[in-house]
Amino acid sequence: MRKLNIKHITLALAFIGFASGCGKFLDVNESPNQPTDANPSLLLPSAQAFTAHALSNQLGITGGIWAEYWTQNPYSSQYRTIERYTSTPSSSNNVWSMLYAGALQDYKRVLEKSGSLKQQSAIAYFMKAYTYQMITDAWGNVPLRNALNETKDQNVDYQPQEEVYDSIFNWIDRGLALANPNDPVKVGSEDLVFQGNMNQWIRFANTLKLRAYLRISGVDPDRARDGIIALRGKDFLTTSASVAYANAGGNENPCSPKYSVLAERRIW
Repeated sequence: MRKLNIKHITLALAFIGFASGCGKFLDVNESPNQPTDANPSLLLPSAQAFTAHALSNQLGITGGIWAEYWTQNPYSSQYRTIERYTSTPSSSNNVWSMLYAGALQDYKRVLEKSGSLKQQSAIAYFMKAYTYQMITDAWGNVPLRNALNETKDQNVDYQPQEEVYDSIFNWIDRGLALANPNDPVKVGSEDLVFQGNMNQWIRFANTLKLRAYLRISGVDPDRARDGIIALRGKDFLTTSASVAYANAGGNENPCSPKYSVLAERRIW
């Protein structure tokens, strides 16, 4: 009897060990195509693409049609709900998710992981400021503090536009403090907008700051005036800031004449 019990115990332990090893071997819940982490050179272009797509696709098309800058082919129905001003929850939900869960999360991770890569941090600060200005100009009061802490309570507070704009100016200044065209560690093709040209990014930041001051001029004219005066003599954008789409299948511009009844994903 004792030998039989020992045999049963041995078999049970062997089975547990086999099942444990088998569980690890057969665990397919972690997809290699959906990593939970990535380095800044992969995160930056992803974030830029999210921002550009949200602006020029969902927000850009809606704004263009509502402001009567664009119209749709009379024989097409792709943007019928927009033409009729019948906005639905999904009209905002999709672009909101794209900007908060996509673009801003990636900019955040670039800043967390860039370390000595100061120029990538500078670009992330500029694009974070740009994206938040887009968001607050579209929706007014929006989540700011704790909005990107995905491991905490998702019921975050909404902050007033004044606080959002304070943060926008702060991020631009942080980026300008880091931006250095002579930095030996260059940003390359992962920068979809200027391909690492930091002189252009400094122009971008100055232009963004000027636009932000113009936006607040109606509610805080003194601050706007002082800020605009401080920008005298600075360099500003003279060319478009845009994300160029590829011609390969699945990566084309969705607003090109080939695919859309409307048409570069320009962010400026």
